[in-house]
Amino acid sequence: MAKEYRKRKYEEEYRTFKEDWELSFSSSPPGPCKKPLNFKLLCEEFDTHYGDLVLHTEIRWLSKGRMLAHFMDLLEPLKSFIVGQGETSRFSFLDDKEWVLSVAFLCDITQHLNKLNIKMQGRNKTVYELYTAVRVFSDKLDVLEQSVRGSDYRFFPTVQKVMAMHADALLPCQSQFCDVLTELKQNYTSRFHDFKDHSNIFLLVKNPFLIEVNEMKQISDQLGLVQLQMEFVELKSSDELQRQFRITDVVDFWKLVGHLPNISRLARRIISMFPSTYRCEAAFSALSKIKCRNRNRLSLQHTTEALRIAVSSAEPDFKSLVRQKECQKSH
Repeated sequence: MAKEYRKRKYEEEYRTFKEDWELSFSSSPPGPCKKPLNFKLLCEEFDTHYGDLVLHTEIRWLSKGRMLAHFMDLLEPLKSFIVGQGETSRFSFLDDKEWVLSVAFLCDITQHLNKLNIKMQGRNKTVYELYTAVRVFSDKLDVLEQSVRGSDYRFFPTVQKVMAMHADALLPCQSQFCDVLTELKQNYTSRFHDFKDHSNIFLLVKNPFLIEVNEMKQISDQLGLVQLQMEFVELKSSDELQRQFRITDVVDFWKLVGHLPNISRLARRIISMFPSTYRCEAAFSALSKIKCRNRNRLSLQHTTEALRIAVSSAEPDFKSLVRQKECQKSH
């Protein structure tokens, strides 16, 4: 009964949402709405890259940056469609030049943020790699702010496209854009200031041969490990370890430094840190596919085993598994 109730409730909510969306474009309800279909035909006439205005509630994987880019690409067909339906007073903000420029700027900024987000995703990402990506993005914000103050929008393609039509509206928005970039830079600086205090430790793990002896003394005093500096001198003066570092991965390299217990323990702790929630989110995503409506009677043991297989990077040896089984020959 509870399952049927939830199903009916979901269908009612979805039906209500579709009716509200259709009625928002329809001037003579009730009856089937043909206006969204007309908008698709209008997009075909404009030869736009997208064929319809995608709703975020229906396409959950579509990021906000891509949604804004989608909207800006369909802005002119959307304005023509609204004029044809006699709804210009309801959507008068679409003709506001400063509003359109602000949305274009927001679209470009979210695109830059999406690129940073993609760099921070992945199974084998380490904390020093993610810190490097954040530090580089913070430096890019300085470049973006300087370019905006100099009225150079080469890094903002959507703004450049809108400027071609509304160049007179740029001056009132320029100071606002600079304030947004300054606030974003301050936000990143305050959010990740703890990582900056440990930047030398991250560099030590990433490439110990770039650290100087006096910098290693500061790290040793910061961590309270007296023998760390002496072990570092031994590591840096070893030609064999330098050769191994050039030909092996960072994780594999620190496995070779077991005879230096303090510095190898420090490296293992940094490498084994979880820098983001990517693995946790990937596990929840896999669980949502496993425990779906058609497989809701899976036992806890079967669900656990299926989830372990889905998130594991181990490759099964199918040939060995087959050899352990006796083939059933046909008679």
